[in-house]
Amino acid sequence: MLTNPTPDPFGDLLTDLNDKLQQDTRKYGVTPDELTALNDLTTDYLAKRQTKRDKAREAQAAATALSSVTKTATPFVSRLRQRMALHPEMSDEGRQLYNLVQRGGPRVAVSLTEEAPLLRLDFGTRGRMTIHAGPNPGNGRRNGKPKGAAALLVEHHEGGAPTSENEWKHLVQVTSSPVTHQPGGGTRTFAYRACYVDGKGNRSPWSDMVVGTIAG
Repeated sequence: MLTNPTPDPFGDLLTDLNDKLQQDTRKYGVTPDELTALNDLTTDYLAKRQTKRDKAREAQAAATALSSVTKTATPFVSRLRQRMALHPEMSDEGRQLYNLVQRGGPRVAVSLTEEAPLLRLDFGTRGRMTIHAGPNPGNGRRNGKPKGAAALLVEHHEGGAPTSENEWKHLVQVTSSPVTHQPGGGTRTFAYRACYVDGKGNRSPWSDMVVGTIAG
């Protein structure tokens, strides 16, 4: 909503004076040249005042629009920044570069339990695998992350157990379990593992590997 124009006593006085003298020219002894000059000044003043008021309205409308966009963008950007901050490949230098480190340090503890998450696979739906990870993957109501953990990192390898560590591929990093994997392409077998990640990207030990086949 736009506010009313700022009061302008001088502009109102100028307008009233011009109107009065245009009507009673002879009574006050004002010359034609003076009347013309007064009328020109009044017209010029009122035009510039209107321009100023129009710009003020535009500026206020732009500020309101910007505020609306900011209100929408702020939580969205916060979620993206949190995801970046928690990603295992984000370095401390990167967090500082993108201003991902909050004053006073991260909200979560940086030390993780030495306990790795447990995994349970759900084959119930054709074409996808549901991966439950946490201290109690069989009970979603009691499967919260341990103290210090901000996220779960899940990796996978197609064809069963990999022969080396560098064959594992990133699947997803989430803040809660379960995770759904829908690779497509018919029947395929994957190995999975998971770990906890804290607010600085530190990881807990990896879980035991589990292997499952997704029916095509």
